[in-house]
Amino acid sequence: MFSEKPSLWYSLTILWIVNLIPLYGVVFLGWKLFPIIFFYWLENIPIGFYNVLKMKKEGGKTGPIGFFIIHFGLFTTIHGFFIFGFFGPSTVSWIYVIFFLVSLFVSHGFSFFRNFIGSKEYLNTTSESQMFKPYGRVFITHLVIIFGAMLLNTYGQPIYPLFILIGLKVLIDTLAHILEHLNKSVVPQETM
Repeated sequence: MFSEKPSLWYSLTILWIVNLIPLYGVVFLGWKLFPIIFFYWLENIPIGFYNVLKMKKEGGKTGPIGFFIIHFGLFTTIHGFFIFGFFGPSTVSWIYVIFFLVSLFVSHGFSFFRNFIGSKEYLNTTSESQMFKPYGRVFITHLVIIFGAMLLNTYGQPIYPLFILIGLKVLIDTLAHILEHLNKSVVPQETM
């Protein structure tokens, strides 16, 4: 599977590295639940940003792109209110926020340029269908995270359940990434 699509392997490796940042925070910085949930919530920003670029690459018109920006922006904002309402208030250093965002933009950007542009996945989709693609991944991921976080909040926040929550997020992201990119690239014809 990966030998036929090395760009998938590369982007998965970066995805795993970025998703292990919360693990580092738990082990070495003593993080509890809120910074982890906040990190996962921040991922909505690069997902939405790169989806707009995908829609533009596919020749998307201003109307659907504008609709996506407003709708996904509202979705992210309301989701943020739930995150802060259930699990906050808690402070996260601005240095961590900037580091989170940069690492997430790098991970999603690598996948965008390597898979969507480099493997020409844009030839197999339309801007109208692309408009809805982020919702499935974001919804499933955050549903698991929110219910897992609620359980952790109810029973305390011991370190091992935090590991399980992080592991579930990595597993869901891995499966979603593979499903999104596998068999969607256009292999260029070699010229003689």
